[in-house]
Amino acid sequence: MLVISGKGLGCLCILAAGIGMGMRYGKLLYRRNRESRALVKGLELLYGELEYRCAILPEAMIVCGEKVSGTIGCWFADTGRRLLTSDGIPFCTLWEAQIKELYERSHLEWDSIEELGSIGAHISGTDKQTQLQAIHTACERIQKTEQLQKQKLPERIRLFSSLLVLAGAFIIILLF
Repeated sequence: MLVISGKGLGCLCILAAGIGMGMRYGKLLYRRNRESRALVKGLELLYGELEYRCAILPEAMIVCGEKVSGTIGCWFADTGRRLLTSDGIPFCTLWEAQIKELYERSHLEWDSIEELGSIGAHISGTDKQTQLQAIHTACERIQKTEQLQKQKLPERIRLFSSLLVLAGAFIIILLF
């Protein structure tokens, strides 16, 4: 009798772990979507600061970082501060370091991070139109990725949760 209840408890634990992992993955996907939206908002604000307020890039990034919340806002503000205090460090080197840091701290997809990395060469120039065009193009691409993520979000969560519960059921079957 004790063995059967122990097996039953073990089965429940395995199924609960599968459900819990599915819920955790769902939260990760929602967080990724929220950060993608924040990144688009930050880039749009950066575009506006550079275009209409005629701010220099570091100051514009700090202002955008203060207006956008979360990891993305902190990244914008931190990047702006580092640009202001970059004692002889080339912009491209500093930008690559900041992109790597964002990749480690955020839940963004690699495509969005790569898009941000690609605009680094363009926004380092002094030509305002080149900066604005690079930011606008990156913003559009990231926005398309974010919209695609948003459309696929519910089905991805259901699929992953179902697969984890089925994997738990398969492990239970193997144990018996």
